Amino acid sequence: MNSVALKAAASSKRGRRRWWVAALASVVALVGFDLAVTAFVLPRYWRPLPPFGALTNAAQEAWLLRQQAEAAGVHASGIGRFDAELGWAYRPRAVSDDGRYVINSRGWRGAEPRAAREGELVVAAFGDSFTFCEEVGEDATWEAQLQERLPDVVVLNLGVGGYGTDQALLRARRELPSLGADVVLVGLLLENIGRNVNRYRPLWYPNADSPAAKPRFLLEDDGLELLPIPYRSRDELVQAVDTGAVLDDLADHEYWARRYVPGLLANSSLARLVAGRRAYAERELPRLWSDVDGEPFRTTVALLEAFAELGRAQGAGVTAVVLFPTGDDLERALDSDSRYWDGLQGALAERGIPLLDIGAALLDAIRAGDGSLASFYGASHLSRSGNGTVARMLDRWLRGRFPEHGNDDG
Repeated sequence: MNSVALKAAASSKRGRRRWWVAALASVVALVGFDLAVTAFVLPRYWRPLPPFGALTNAAQEAWLLRQQAEAAGVHASGIGRFDAELGWAYRPRAVSDDGRYVINSRGWRGAEPRAAREGELVVAAFGDSFTFCEEVGEDATWEAQLQERLPDVVVLNLGVGGYGTDQALLRARRELPSLGADVVLVGLLLENIGRNVNRYRPLWYPNADSPAAKPRFLLEDDGLELLPIPYRSRDELVQAVDTGAVLDDLADHEYWARRYVPGLLANSSLARLVAGRRAYAERELPRLWSDVDGEPFRTTVALLEAFAELGRAQGAGVTAVVLFPTGDDLERALDSDSRYWDGLQGALAERGIPLLDIGAALLDAIRAGDGSLASFYGASHLSRSGNGTVARMLDRWLRGRFPEHGNDDG
């Protein structure tokens, strides 16, 4: 081999060596960066990151241990219980550990309901935690404050924390035949749009306190088709969560089942952060409510329409949707002339369903100087003052519909 060839071979060898050194340095730097993210970024990150498994946070792990202990004979605590049809419900005659929430013999919030006297109006409210009124005592719920304003109206609180509109509809199917309700109110937290296409709660809301399974409805040409949960007992659900089988059991028609991290990168903190950004972006409420052709929006509207049909079939004179925003929703709306949920108004108007926008009432109160955003909300739910605004709005609406039950000091 001549000198030119030797020099070329040596140069090529040095080039390959430099490439391998550079590649190795890149890998080391990437691994180092990933370890730094694991050590310094993840401990400060407040949301669970993909891949979302059967359990996504410490509260859910504690729930599993508590359920296993109860199954082994430890006295049941709290007000919640498993329900094979609804997913979960409240224990009749239960009181929360802090004494704030009282559940009556029917499994509803509040004191024992009295029978309506002749000529009295019965208002039945269904929905989630904003209907149940988490974070406030019995006399501070909007139902209790509405009852106080309208003594000849019986107001029933059938809200259940964490419910989707689908679960509220199933509960209404169960309860309405015995209520004789004249008015049905459907509490709709804006976040419900994601719950209504969800079967395993941590996949929609990984920060959930419990790993709950829920039913959902599918949109079919001839209407809504119920997809029930596959568990007949609490023990079956607990076993499925403990083994991780719950993910496979509920995978069929789970809208949020998408995997965001390739299997080989499941342990990479950097990959999980990037995937987390994408996962939570897909769950942003403005995006979901603006996509009127999307499955979450169409399913939610169909459920509300089914509620109105149920109300009519059970003799209710009117079924109305009571729309609840979170504090973050309201803060965003304060800086804008439009609200991202405005599209729902038109969809319900086409179907003849009244929409009572609590967000609009709260915004009007804030802009009129009747209170601040902080005064209307507690940690995440409406405060006594916020619920009072709801009660005043519903009082005015009911007096307009049923003037014989009015209260002139409204």
